[in-house]
Amino acid sequence: MTKLFEKTSPVKKITLICVLLVWLASLPIYAQLAPKANNKGKYGYANVYGEFVITPQFDYASEFSDDIACVRKGKKWGYINAQGTPIADIKYEAIQNNFTDGLAWVKLKSKYGYLNKTGEQVVPLKYENAYPFSDGCAAIVVKDKKKFFFGYINTAGDEIVAPIYEDCITRFAYERSAIKKDGKWAIINTKGEQITGFEYLNVIVSPKNKGYIIVTKDGTKNNAGEIKSGNWGILNSEGKLITPLKYQAVHNFNDENLILASAGEFWGWVNMQGEEVIPLKYKQVLDFSEGLAAVLDNGRVNWINAKNETVLKTDYTGTTYFEGGVAYVKDRYGKWGGINKRGDIVIPLIAESYQEASDIYLRFGKKPLTARHVKQYLLYKNRPQDKYKVKDKIPEDMWDF
Repeated sequence: MTKLFEKTSPVKKITLICVLLVWLASLPIYAQLAPKANNKGKYGYANVYGEFVITPQFDYASEFSDDIACVRKGKKWGYINAQGTPIADIKYEAIQNNFTDGLAWVKLKSKYGYLNKTGEQVVPLKYENAYPFSDGCAAIVVKDKKKFFFGYINTAGDEIVAPIYEDCITRFAYERSAIKKDGKWAIINTKGEQITGFEYLNVIVSPKNKGYIIVTKDGTKNNAGEIKSGNWGILNSEGKLITPLKYQAVHNFNDENLILASAGEFWGWVNMQGEEVIPLKYKQVLDFSEGLAAVLDNGRVNWINAKNETVLKTDYTGTTYFEGGVAYVKDRYGKWGGINKRGDIVIPLIAESYQEASDIYLRFGKKPLTARHVKQYLLYKNRPQDKYKVKDKIPEDMWDF
């Protein structure tokens, strides 16, 4: 705090302290608590001053999430509220690490069920396995004659999809998931209704895809049994194909609402209507980040926007994504540095790797650097190891600003 108040008047100091105290007081009780161990290795919860307000008594204690925390005594798990009171007996073999849709799965005597936040057993302990709720639904598993079968329940515990299927996607995304029968997948909604038939060899359901599903009807399996090749396409949320099944690779939708896809050795981008708005003509690309995508054109890196306009043309041979307005780039001599979105060099190209260029940038507080700064950093990095004992701080005598 000394540096914060170093050049601050007494009145401003008092004002800042008051603002800080008011802010702390405005936090929910659980947000003011953090797990802390005593000298005997038992965990309790301390306030912002480090004082125990929930007595150390647990062998494990998680952070609070929405007024509930996970705790363990010996081998038994349970939940407590912000007053330190268990919402149910601490007796479970395993528990979900947070509540979703107001419920969490618990395991006792090798069976799974669900508790609500008051500790009520709203779904009986009767399943072989259970998964977190999403979009008001949860995947559950039953066992029959040594075989496992999958289905879904809603928050009332009703089985909206009977557990008769050989597999399922265990989470919903934008109210869509999938079930598997006889080796083929079908897409379902949160009512348990099928919106496609059992026709796909593999499906990708992801919250990043905003209700769209990536599917294939053919392909080959790797040693783990996963479909790793084939011709992929994109379904909309109604279960209709918006593209042909022709892509060898399809990524998730990015922040520009475009999806990176490849046909053969060439890459481009498809929009949510299934149109190839950026032609599949690039052999090497990096997906959009902070509004720009990197493409390799004649051995040189250029950046394009979502309209397929070249906004930055360079002679660099390698790059990373833009992050915080900076991308790390490699020149034809194999040296790395950094540029901003205007193409200005903010880290001279003198580092041996992008990791080293990133380390340099972070050590200097993310500000434009000169070659002299970088050389001083490299001198420090390559110093004899016994000259400086403190390795996490660059010695002051190394700098000459």
